[in-house]
Amino acid sequence: MSDEEHGLNRVLMTAAVLLLLAGCAATGPQSPGKAASNAQMDKIDAAYHRGDYAAVLSALRPLAAQGNARAQERLGYMYLEGQGVKEDDAEGIKWVRRAAGQGQPWAQYEMGECYRLGQGVNKDMVEAMKWYRRAADQGEDGAQDEIGILYGNGDGVPKDYAEAVKWFRKAAEQGNAYAQLHLAESYENGLGVVKDSSKKVQWLRKAAEQGNATAQFGLGQSYLFGWGILRDEDKAVQWLRKAAKQGFSAAQFDLGVCYEYGRGVPRDGNKALHWYRLAAARGNEEAKQALQRLGQQ
Repeated sequence: MSDEEHGLNRVLMTAAVLLLLAGCAATGPQSPGKAASNAQMDKIDAAYHRGDYAAVLSALRPLAAQGNARAQERLGYMYLEGQGVKEDDAEGIKWVRRAAGQGQPWAQYEMGECYRLGQGVNKDMVEAMKWYRRAADQGEDGAQDEIGILYGNGDGVPKDYAEAVKWFRKAAEQGNAYAQLHLAESYENGLGVVKDSSKKVQWLRKAAEQGNATAQFGLGQSYLFGWGILRDEDKAVQWLRKAAKQGFSAAQFDLGVCYEYGRGVPRDGNKALHWYRLAAARGNEEAKQALQRLGQQ
């Protein structure tokens, strides 16, 4: 996975976490006390999204101490991310572990993340897999995708591409854009599945339509070169532009090429230079070479 993908992954995963935290109230009849605490958490969620971290922390601490799992999740996450408090991995792990022990799937997923990364605990891929599985078995799609990655890389488990695809598919079918991208890559490379460029494009499109820049770039290239789909330079430029606007340097370079040579757009040297410069500023070596070739340093 590229650094750009990791960076995007972290941003989008944070958004997914917040949505899950906001919607994880238990279903079915609730006791008056539980309904009241959920109502409190709904108000805390609103303050969190306004960025009023001081008020959020003040309200979370007593609820978390009383055993409210939603509060424990949120409080632990804020300590892990340093939101409104000094980043404190040990304190974050303490609260996330308590929520995970109550069966909260996102907290279980985050425990897996902490063990995978060695954040607040010793790095332990076996322990990471244990927590991911607990979350994944409850349908948490981020954990399902991570399990697929671990099987694909052979981290903490024997390498097994077919097993990786199984977990990617579970998450992808729930709409997880990163799992959709990973499933597309599996079809592209024939890892765990029969190589199939048309299915690659199918899953790329699903991820691209959710705003995944890597998938947008891949779909743009597929249209540009006719990989698994009819060649269409106009559509190629549309998807490359979407990725380029998110700062994806390879897409910025390709967009520069399209403007330089008139592929899907009228030739425009100034626009070509614009996109080459943006890509080069992000360290893209091909863009740097293009600028040197055009006499631009």
